[in-house]
Amino acid sequence: MMLQETLGHSVCGENSDMKNKSVKNILIGLTIVIWGTIAYKLSDYFSDDEVEPVAEIETQMVSEKSNVSDTFKIMANYRDPFLGKSNFNYNPEQSNNSSAKTIIKKPEQPPVIIKALSWPNMNYQGLIMNQKSKIKTGILKINGRDNLIKQGDIISDIEIVALSSDSVLVKLNNEVKSIVKSK
Repeated sequence: MMLQETLGHSVCGENSDMKNKSVKNILIGLTIVIWGTIAYKLSDYFSDDEVEPVAEIETQMVSEKSNVSDTFKIMANYRDPFLGKSNFNYNPEQSNNSSAKTIIKKPEQPPVIIKALSWPNMNYQGLIMNQKSKIKTGILKINGRDNLIKQGDIISDIEIVALSSDSVLVKLNNEVKSIVKSK
């Protein structure tokens, strides 16, 4: 009897060890998948992908006032829905009344199209100053490409107007814009 209990116990013990190992392996695999997903999302978030510039947008100027006047004449030639009968005498000759105003529409002027200025994607990285020559040199990323800049430089039709430690002043087609240093 003692031998059976010992054998029975050892058989059950092996079976439970097998269950524990399979549960343990499943949990380890699940943990690896979860941490892999977290690492992938973090690397995707912190990656420096190039952003394509926004396409040019054509805008139209629309006048708010309309000089077109409109007149209406109500023809109440329907029956009363509550009484079920008509309360008036309808005369079709009256509906063709010549006293109605003739509407003349003015020819519409073509809308003025103004092209919106499309600025490239710019990111100011910072400023370096040469101690001997006191020349300021900055790093400006334009459409994902790093450029060393100095005051007065022109890169891709963008003129560098002024440099400071926290921002750069740039000019494109007589429009000036300040780019703040990214953190």
